[in-house]
Amino acid sequence: FTRFEPAGPVQGNDSIKFATSILDYVFRELAVSYMSRFDLGHVDVSESGFDALGKGEDEGKAPADQNKYVSKGLTRSRTDNLVVMRAPAPAETTDARASGNVTSLWPIDYGHTPIGFHFSGLAYERPGWALVSTYEGGYPDAFTWMDDQVFAVELKAGGRVVRLAHTHSAVNSNVEHDYWAEPHASVNADFTRVLFTSNWGRSGTEEVDMYMIELPADWVEKMAK
Repeated sequence: FTRFEPAGPVQGNDSIKFATSILDYVFRELAVSYMSRFDLGHVDVSESGFDALGKGEDEGKAPADQNKYVSKGLTRSRTDNLVVMRAPAPAETTDARASGNVTSLWPIDYGHTPIGFHFSGLAYERPGWALVSTYEGGYPDAFTWMDDQVFAVELKAGGRVVRLAHTHSAVNSNVEHDYWAEPHASVNADFTRVLFTSNWGRSGTEEVDMYMIELPADWVEKMAK
């Protein structure tokens, strides 16, 4: 979560009662309102009525199935879709690469400027696709097709790439405030909403705006094969 002024208690919101920054508040509000991520609010509105009974002796207890630690808001109450997976040890990762069981998607050209990546794989209702956002040190000049972009990539060799937006965000690794300007795009469950941040070329100002991309539900099917 980001932390910068103005920050503090929130008035007039049933679910969110405190925010560490405007960006923190906006992301929480969008997550609660559009993605049902009620875990990112401070009050469960369904339990705040005068006739709410609570959960009795189960109040505050961990779920019975300790193998599942997934927010009901994230999975829209379908917690059977996601389970916690143990991360592979470095040796296992090395063995997988040595076996050749690796799918190369697209080459990355590091020959011009450093380039940073952020990957979002939250679209579990649209399997086979991931969201990628990038930033590089040469803005406004672009040297490769993926510089300063938000795009969807099909997770197979030679898969399709759908360019969704140019971030227009100037990120200088030597400027502390530009950390907040990294786009860090994130996608919702069915890949119809994408959020990303940008300082729109205002390097060093800490002035960051958030943008939302809306996609039709059948955008994949409408594309030419």
